[in-house]
Amino acid sequence: MSGIIVFLMISIGRGIAVQLAKCGAKVLALDVTKESLDKLKAEMPEIDIINVDLCDWTATKEAIKKAYPIDLLVNSAGVGSIVTLMEVTEEKYNVIFNVNVKALINVTRTVIENLLDRKSPGAIVNISSQAAIAALPNHTLYSASKAAVDAFTRAVAMDFGRNGIRINSVNPTVVMTDLGRRFWSDPVLAEPMLAKIPLNSVAPTCFRT
Repeated sequence: MSGIIVFLMISIGRGIAVQLAKCGAKVLALDVTKESLDKLKAEMPEIDIINVDLCDWTATKEAIKKAYPIDLLVNSAGVGSIVTLMEVTEEKYNVIFNVNVKALINVTRTVIENLLDRKSPGAIVNISSQAAIAALPNHTLYSASKAAVDAFTRAVAMDFGRNGIRINSVNPTVVMTDLGRRFWSDPVLAEPMLAKIPLNSVAPTCFRT
């Protein structure tokens, strides 16, 4: 099994990459941050890494093509933003949607293109968020971007299921990644969210390594 993990400085994708490698998968990890990739490579030398700006459409496509053939894709790149509608600017919009939506669509298209060329089945998992389903205060852009991920996932599943290509989204609530800590370490923000979680706690980590 050959898999590609697309992640961005967050431990969800990193944890998935490590666990897949431990299960014997050939893993390629893409990230915009070289330091994150170097740390991953030091921990798991068998994982191949490529440092690429995921918002660069052409560079990302070329990086992925070097990894062909690919049977499994995990899209876990994501950025967050706590803004109200009246705080939204074009720049803030582009930052969120370029990573959370544009990059995901580009990577998915490139991988499916290879699967179709090989007439091979495949599996794609998109890391979305509960914010796509349940409204959160001051998450205007983030919620909209993750709702786009869910809608995209459903549409692609309908189009390519007949080809044996499965695509699903996973919608976690709060995971204390570096990104999660930035937003949920503040008790004022965290308490209303915790009240909605039956266990009254967040996920402390993704995988034990």
